Formats: sequence, C-alpha cells, structure tokens
Amino acid sequence: MRHLSSGTCSESARVTILSRVKRLLPAAAQEFITRARNQQAQKQYAHLSLAETFTRIYESGVWAEGGWDGKPCSGPGSNGLYLERYCQMVKGQIEKLEVSSMADLGCGDCNVGKVLADMVASYTGVDISAHVVVRNTQAYASDRIRFVRGDLTADLSAGDLPPADMAVVRQVLQHLSNAEVQLALQNIRRTYPLVLITEHVYVGPSLKPNVDIHHGPRTRVPYHSGVFIDQPPFNVPSVWISDIPYAKEEVLRTWLIDHRTGISGGGSTR
Repeated sequence: MRHLSSGTCSESARVTILSRVKRLLPAAAQEFITRARNQQAQKQYAHLSLAETFTRIYESGVWAEGGWDGKPCSGPGSNGLYLERYCQMVKGQIEKLEVSSMADLGCGDCNVGKVLADMVASYTGVDISAHVVVRNTQAYASDRIRFVRGDLTADLSAGDLPPADMAVVRQVLQHLSNAEVQLALQNIRRTYPLVLITEHVYVGPSLKPNVDIHHGPRTRVPYHSGVFIDQPPFNVPSVWISDIPYAKEEVLRTWLIDHRTGISGGGSTR
C-alpha cells in the first residue's frame, strides 16, 4: 500500500483539482472524463478482496474532499444537508415502525451512525474494514453502541450479521458489482424484518438501472445508472419511500423492505 509523504499530493487533493478543471469543459467532455476516471479508479481495486478494497479506500482518504485529516471518511453524502435530510427520514420510519434496535450495515466513518444511534436503544455499526471498526469503537462505543466487522456478501455460515429490529444500508451497494449486490441483498433479507436501503442514483434521461461495475470507490451514476433494488436483476419486493436531491438528475433514493407485514411493491425509476 502506498504511503503519502508530506511532499506528495494525496489522491483526494488530486481529485479536487481535476474536478475544478473539469467544470470548465463542455458537458459531453465532462461526462467522458468522469467515466474514464471511474473506469481507471475501479480497475485499481478489481484484484483486491472487498475487505482489502475498503480498507485501502479509508486508509488513503479516497472519499475525503477539501483535505484529509487521516481519519476514516465516507464522503460528502455523510455530511451537511444530506446527513440532516437522511436522518430526518430515518427518524420518521423508526417512530412509525416502533424500532428500538438498529444495525447500520456499512457504517463507514459513523458520521451518520452517531446521529442514528441516539434514535434507538441499541445500535450496532457493521463494516468490512477492521480499520474502520477499531477507529469507531475508540471514538463512539458505549454500553448501547458497538461496532463489529462483517462482510455483507459472505456466506452467513461464516459469521451471522448482528440481530436488530431494523437494518439501514446507506450508499453501500452502489460500490459493489451486481453479483456482490445480489449476495448482500440475500443476506440482509434473511436476517432483518425491516430494512431501509438508500442509494445514490441517476434519475435523468437515458436511465439504465443496474449497470454492472467492478467493486471500488466509484458508483454507477456516470453511466446514467445506479442500484435500483426493485428492478432486474434484483427485483426485491420493496416500497420506494424517499428521494433526497443530491445533484442535477441525481438523488439519494430510499426503499423500505418490510417482512413483518408483507409490504411489497415496485418502486419507480423516475
């Protein structure tokens, strides 16, 4: 793994500089560059396991913007107005569905999790990166908040996911291949009676749900896509409950899976 010296520009800093330059180009050129960057970024992780991939992402500050302080960072979707609107939406569901315990699957830097933890009696953050689990335990663990390492795509016989009334999965599946998403959805649905799944998706013209990618730090959005759990090849019975505006023709979309009452239904790709 490459270690950054004080005289070396970090990957997050290079991304910030390139983003500023890209804004000066025509839209078609911007889209081409974004897709090329995505492909290049994903290829760097194709030979790594999921655990190695996300540990490298967190240890090198790939998702940090505007400077990196060396701590795990889950990116802009875990901050500011996105965080506020997401937590308001989850709080409404917790109250409506009478949830007292939560498993935050793919908890990342816990910037969102530390807010969600105050909404329930018991909170368990789950992440595939041992680095993240150790840092979060040191920073946030208490008698009702804990963190464990877990792989959503692993055979459940290798280690069950922690039980809870509800699981939340926020901007996690978008970084996985379709085969990995399918495994994760199967494990999550087997384990939890209630699940909130939130994904950063494209909702503009020429939408192509569930374009396949390698696992890594980027998403399907530059390909006019995203993970739509209610669409092929996943076809998960679910209810689309919320869209949080993210950027032009992009939203953070949330679906509810409720096995307690048999709620099902197809969400919209609009």
